[in-house]
Amino acid sequence: MTIHQIECFLEAARTLNFTEAANHLYISQQGLSRQIASLEKELELRLFDRTTRNIELTEGGEEFVMYSQRILQEYKEMLSRLRRYTDESKN
Repeated sequence: MTIHQIECFLEAARTLNFTEAANHLYISQQGLSRQIASLEKELELRLFDRTTRNIELTEGGEEFVMYSQRILQEYKEMLSRLRRYTDESKN
């Protein structure tokens, strides 16, 4: 599981539209679909119910939203905190 996959999942979960989510992330819809499919395979869990017209989160997908948000928040906080060491080394 990668941070990029989590970002793709969260944007798709927010918009409930793979094309719109892909546009927001500046990637192709096919690329976003591949990231979601890879994540679902790794988790052995279907995150979205898909039809030709819309997508909805599964129960597991809804729960994964909560975990994903925390993971992404922790990741961003880690980067922010570690950047101060980079800034110190430049001085």
